[in-house]
Amino acid sequence: MDFLTWGYLIVAVALFFYVLALIMSTPYFFYFYFDLREKKAQRNDNKGANTRFAVLIPARYEGSAIKPLLESLRDNPYPKELLDVYVITETRADPVFALAQEYGFSSLARQDDTLGVKTKGGALDDAYRQLCKRGKEYDSFAIFDADNIVSKDFFVEMDKLRAQGYKVCLGLRDFTNRTDNWISATSALMLTLTANFSTAGRKHLADKGFVTGTGYCIDSSLIAEFGRWPFQGLTEDMEINDFCLHRPDVRMGFTRFAPFYDEQPTDLSTMHKQHLRWMFGYFTIMGEKFPKTTKIKNFLVAWEANLWGLFYIINLVVSSLAWMALLGLAIASIFVSFNPWLFVMFAAMFLFWIWEFDSVGLFLSLADLTKKPSLWIRTKTVLLFFIYMLDYAFGFLEGLLFPHTWKTWTKIKHKAKE
Repeated sequence: MDFLTWGYLIVAVALFFYVLALIMSTPYFFYFYFDLREKKAQRNDNKGANTRFAVLIPARYEGSAIKPLLESLRDNPYPKELLDVYVITETRADPVFALAQEYGFSSLARQDDTLGVKTKGGALDDAYRQLCKRGKEYDSFAIFDADNIVSKDFFVEMDKLRAQGYKVCLGLRDFTNRTDNWISATSALMLTLTANFSTAGRKHLADKGFVTGTGYCIDSSLIAEFGRWPFQGLTEDMEINDFCLHRPDVRMGFTRFAPFYDEQPTDLSTMHKQHLRWMFGYFTIMGEKFPKTTKIKNFLVAWEANLWGLFYIINLVVSSLAWMALLGLAIASIFVSFNPWLFVMFAAMFLFWIWEFDSVGLFLSLADLTKKPSLWIRTKTVLLFFIYMLDYAFGFLEGLLFPHTWKTWTKIKHKAKE
């Protein structure tokens, strides 16, 4: 085949997979409707049942980054007798161990027999075992990352959700630094898909949600079933979601009136590390871990839960490879046989690829439940969203070729931001 024929073939393949990805993403259009309904939801004024919370914060060498979180917890109006805070460090030598105590909280240094599990779930498992040995009993465990900040209403609203029978409760994920630069802005926009947008859809359709690693509460009864913290993989939040989706007795609640805030990366290196960890952590939990005794009852939620990662991967990998192939063909035509149609196809494919992902960014921006930044920042974020998504494609290829890049734990540094 000549260069032009190859060009047509690549375009056809890319369009085919784009249509396939569009079909696979059908549940998100329904989620968008429920997300708009969630924006109009009224605050539940009913009193809760006075839940006793244990706040668990894995914080290995987080330094000053954890101070805003500790301050927000110290100043939280929820009854102090019902709120115990535990900061988990790897050793007592970690400065965070003493820092937590300065704020009046408890510190837990990991025990030697659990240090082999380097994941966040491993740290939570160690903390849970230590609390059990001390005879501590709680109704619910609240999980936060060291870079979070908790709103004053968070625990009150979680308490209300538990009073309604929810065993896993989720707050609204917002961001402290989404306006710092395009990296933090696009990262924040992407997290609105999973943390808030998908949770709103799942909530209305099936009483489920989408845990994204932090800002959630899980009933102690669920953990007690296993006698340990069972979610210990590279992405323990995906394990929790998988577990809850296949348990009809586990209802997951969500309220936008319980915001918490976290920090997004502001440099490409940190963003890339996160993408590697998230993508391949997703693959490691597919089809394993927890017995699926029942199917997900709601058809749309089951569709989205089983395919949510695949349509991104198909789109990213195929369209990126197609774009690079067209670029190669266009360059080759200069040295072999010049054909202007190759350049036309390359330009059209490039613009289509940008539009494809920026349209997703626009979709998410319209559905955003958080306090939105200015129109100019939102516009800039949407326009640059394709660059953020391109890093997933590069990360996917890198992880396949060099698996040690995602199997080896690397620390992601956080900065303190009020």
